[in-house]
Amino acid sequence: RIIDQYSSEKKIGIIQNEFGPINIDGAELKKSGHDFNLLEINNGSVFCVCLLGNFVRSLEKFIDEYQPDIVIIEASGLSDTTSISEVISAGPLAEKIYLASNWCVVDAQNFAKVGLMRQRVSHQIRMADIVVINKTDLIETGIEKIREEIKKANPFAEIRETTFCM
Repeated sequence: RIIDQYSSEKKIGIIQNEFGPINIDGAELKKSGHDFNLLEINNGSVFCVCLLGNFVRSLEKFIDEYQPDIVIIEASGLSDTTSISEVISAGPLAEKIYLASNWCVVDAQNFAKVGLMRQRVSHQIRMADIVVINKTDLIETGIEKIREEIKKANPFAEIRETTFCM
């Protein structure tokens, strides 16, 4: 949605993090027909300590080469997003980029089914500036309960209810 709305007026850089070896999301983004630059990170999380050095170098090179106005870093679903602010605010990236906000997208239809991942999901919500409750059109009841759980985890986050991540 950000690409749809802003690609004609801003230079957008997207860091697409895919846990698997094939970047399905990156391929879908390329089909959009919009103008943006894409850095694809496959086979693991950019937040993994073992990949952090490579990620910092890749992001620095990407920023130097494309000089985007906006950089969107998409973390995989189970990532710990706290480290990204540390990475951006230290070292060579601190002079090139800053974290404007951290967004968390909650799937309204599947939120109650997180099971063993509840702790990870709660942590992502706690770290978010904005929480988007998406797919609200696919459930008849329960939005208020989801909203309450989000507020309990993070009373400071702005909460937006959406369909199709609008």
